[in-house]
Amino acid sequence: MNYKLSIEQQQKLIMTQELRQSIEILQLNTLELIEYLNQQILDNPCLEMDCVEYEELSKSEEMADEKDWERFINDSALPANCSQESSEYSFLDFYKEEKTLKDFLMEQLSYLNLTRQELFVGTILIENINDCGYFKEPLEQMLPFLQTDIFIAKKMFDIIRSFEPKGVGGVDLKDCLLLQVADLSEKHLVKRMIRTRLSDIADNHLEQIAKEEKVSLKDVVEAVERIKALNPLPGSSFSSGKTVPYVLIDAEIIKKDTEDAFEVNMNETSLPRLYINNNYENILAQEEDSEAKRYVKKS
Repeated sequence: MNYKLSIEQQQKLIMTQELRQSIEILQLNTLELIEYLNQQILDNPCLEMDCVEYEELSKSEEMADEKDWERFINDSALPANCSQESSEYSFLDFYKEEKTLKDFLMEQLSYLNLTRQELFVGTILIENINDCGYFKEPLEQMLPFLQTDIFIAKKMFDIIRSFEPKGVGGVDLKDCLLLQVADLSEKHLVKRMIRTRLSDIADNHLEQIAKEEKVSLKDVVEAVERIKALNPLPGSSFSSGKTVPYVLIDAEIIKKDTEDAFEVNMNETSLPRLYINNNYENILAQEEDSEAKRYVKKS
C-alpha cells in the first residue's frame, strides 16, 4: 500500500449560523417577519426598532387638512355631536366601538335593582360566559369564586339566563335551545324533541320520531322547523372584542401596458427599521477592552 500527498479541489456548502438564519428569514411573509423582529428585540437588548416614516402618508395628511370636508360629508351623514357650522371634524366623531356580548349583558345587569353582593355575583357570572353565549363552567364549579351562598348564586344565575339574546347562559346546546322556548309548556312537542330527539333530528329520522311520540308526521316537521329557527350560538351576533389580523402584501405585480411584461415591486413600506442602540454602539466604539464591551459583542 502506497501513501502519498495530493491536492484535490472540492466545492462544499457549509451551513453557517448566518446562512441558516438567512434561509429562515427569507421564508417569512411580512407579518411573520415583523413578529420575528419583535421577538429578536425582546431577546437582544442591543437592537431597537422604529416604524417606517411614510412620506406618502404625511403628504396625504397635509392635503387632507387643506380640503373642505363639507364637500364630501352631507348633513345626513354627520354625527349628532357635529354641527353644520363647524368646518373641522375629528375621525373620532365617526368612530363607533362595537359592543361585545359581555358589554350587552352588563348593560342589562345595571338596569336591575340589586344589592352590591348580587351585582358582584352577576358580574363574575357574566365574565364566565364565552363569546358563543355559553357558560364556561357549571354553576357548582363557579360557586367557590362567587363568595356567596347557593341561593344568591342560583338567583343571579337564573336572572342572567333570562337576558337577551335568548339562549344566553346555557350550559350546553340542549340547555341553550330550551331557554329559547321557555314560554312553551313542558309537554309541548318542541320541548320534548329538544330534550330527547336532537340526535334523531340530526339523522332526519322524522318518521321514527312521529311513531314514538305518537303524533303526525306533519306535527314533527313543524316542530323541527321551529327548532331549526332557534339560534345555537346566541353570542355570534356580537363582536368578540378581538383584533382581526389583516393581510399585508409582500409584493405587487403590475402588467405593463406598453409591452408584454410584468413588473414586480416589493412592498417595503410596512417593514420597520432595525438598528443598534446608540448607547451600546458607543460602548463598542471604545478602545479599551472592558467587560461591558465584551458583553455587547457577545449579545
